[in-house]
Amino acid sequence: MANHGNCQSQVVVVLVPLPMQGHLNQLLHLSRLLLAYKIPIHFVGTAIHNRQAKLRVHGWNPTSFSDIHFHDYSIPSFPSPLPNPNQKSKFPSHLQPSFEATRHLRKPVGALLRELSSNARRVVVIHDSLMASVVQDFVSLANAESYIFHSISAFAMFLYFWESTGKPPLYSTNNIVPEHIPSLEGCFSAEFLDFIASQHGLQKFKSGCLFNTSRVIEKPYLDLLDSINKAKKNWAIGPFNPVNSIIDKKFVRNNNKNNVHYAGFAIHNSQVRTRSANNNALISNFSKIQFHDFPLLPPNSNSNNISSPAFHKPSFQATVNLRQPVYALLHQLSSKAKRIIIIHDSLAADNSNPIQLPSLGGTVTSEAAEFAYQFQFKQSGAGELYNSCRLIDGSFLDLLAKEQSNKKV
Repeated sequence: MANHGNCQSQVVVVLVPLPMQGHLNQLLHLSRLLLAYKIPIHFVGTAIHNRQAKLRVHGWNPTSFSDIHFHDYSIPSFPSPLPNPNQKSKFPSHLQPSFEATRHLRKPVGALLRELSSNARRVVVIHDSLMASVVQDFVSLANAESYIFHSISAFAMFLYFWESTGKPPLYSTNNIVPEHIPSLEGCFSAEFLDFIASQHGLQKFKSGCLFNTSRVIEKPYLDLLDSINKAKKNWAIGPFNPVNSIIDKKFVRNNNKNNVHYAGFAIHNSQVRTRSANNNALISNFSKIQFHDFPLLPPNSNSNNISSPAFHKPSFQATVNLRQPVYALLHQLSSKAKRIIIIHDSLAADNSNPIQLPSLGGTVTSEAAEFAYQFQFKQSGAGELYNSCRLIDGSFLDLLAKEQSNKKV
């Protein structure tokens, strides 16, 4: 019996992906996250698909970790036709034989689970939603449990369930389901729908579902999925892909040696500190932040038009009074520091005569449109920062970078 470094006290995880790149890649990236907890990983598949997953992965090298074990199983040969560019449906039907061939993995995977079960305290099986038939024998093992991994978003998963049940009325959803969503009819081949149905019938013993997403982004749809199946938990554990923050590597080096100066009106700085009171990560770093509280009367809050951001107009206009004290602060810092990095809001660039901007179709008030004259002062900036992630907004960030070829986005 092979020794995979397991002992009686260990928890081991078995990952079983569908042999398609978008599915292989996600579960391989998940293994990287699990390895950080010193959990032995067993990645199951055919030799050719495991090789594909390792060759195409980006951001890390799976072969450099001793706790990840690739199980390259042999299965009978299957047809591998070329894609048909003239077929009516755009679904990759030429891959259907490889889907069907995965059924041959049941026997070797069952043997692996029994082996691991005899040596580990707990065996956690995470399998693609379309690989339930391969792992179905886990139910015979008392110390094994399975979790289904959905390779699509929680939004797409909810729409699939919602449409398959006839789109019943939704209550207390605050219109989070967009109107005029195209039907899924015709998206999949008949053979693939049959394959989905065959796998769905074997999912009843699952302990829960995993999504490569974040509740910050998809909480409404995860909540709807929870309401559909109250007996099972939906877990948002993404993003899986290695994401290196620009703050961590490129923007500010040796963070503990840098001083951060936060400039603003006293009333607004106080608001920042008060609203961060429950954020332990921020509180622990407040000692490294020097707040510069510049005096100013609070903005006028007597506006009757409280449904519009127009009542913030006085506070917007008052920011022009920050120019002189901020300049004095920068002048003081520049005499002591080798380098000063200024990060400012896009609407706090300068204060000169406003320019007339094109209409934004009523999306902002006229006062806000006039205040956007700040954009003209951004030309001297070294680059632009966004509270986003390239995994989500990569295409749009690339378009912005193309429009501003001389700036880093």
